Amino acid sequence: MNITPLLQRERVLAWSGILVAAILAGGVCWWVADDGSAAAAATAASQEMDKVKGPVLLSDRLREQKQANQELADSIDALRQGNGFTIGRDFLVPEKNEQPGQYFNERLLIVQDSLRAKAKDRNIVYQERLGFERVVKVPPAEEAQHLLIMLQLTERAASAVIDTPASIKPVDSFAISQPTKGPELTGAAGRPPLLREYPLKITLRAKLPTLLWILHRLAQVDGPSGYPLIVRKLEISSKNLDPKDEVHSLDAVLEVAGMRFLEADERATAGKPAAKARSAGLGGAK
Repeated sequence: MNITPLLQRERVLAWSGILVAAILAGGVCWWVADDGSAAAAATAASQEMDKVKGPVLLSDRLREQKQANQELADSIDALRQGNGFTIGRDFLVPEKNEQPGQYFNERLLIVQDSLRAKAKDRNIVYQERLGFERVVKVPPAEEAQHLLIMLQLTERAASAVIDTPASIKPVDSFAISQPTKGPELTGAAGRPPLLREYPLKITLRAKLPTLLWILHRLAQVDGPSGYPLIVRKLEISSKNLDPKDEVHSLDAVLEVAGMRFLEADERATAGKPAAKARSAGLGGAK
């Protein structure tokens, strides 16, 4: 009878018993030698984990952040639709046009002729150059597109002043001037700019009902391509200083602006918004 397999089985069992005994002995020695530091370490690690984990799961936080970003994008789009302007086709330099400065001069003459005809019908006196240089001077090609944008906004502002209804007395006179600097970047501090503001200044003399109608007209949006001009500042003065004097005409200075919202790629490369104070008031308040 071959007893070799039996001997091998007995040897395996013997070594297994020795290994189990060694493990038990090590556990007993660790339990005897432990002074409670291991339990304290485990408790400290659990507390640190609670700090890192926080009250909200990371997946929930990411979902909430994604939802907030979408709501912000929807809000910006709503502002864009209700307050921003797009450049009209007639005020874009045509592709492959080799003389953009001359194209601006031609468009300026068209706008001036149109406004002149409307103002003549109502006997309105105004500065017909609308704040631009004389047409005999051709602007540099790199300035043409910006000038066309300002011309579009100027036509919008002048039309609001001239096109008063027949039931309201027209303005006595008005003038529109352009700023010496370009558009202003606007947005929250520390964030990429949200839009560009293209400012204009309107100086006029009119009765109070006429002035109120013009302010209302500037804020109106006509059709899908319409847009408002935002009143950034308003100053009103009158020579009728005595309370008993009848208010004939008021002198007003309006600072208005067209708002063009930037696309995502423009926001990333437009730079930082200029820090500035914003105020609006009556009677020269600043």
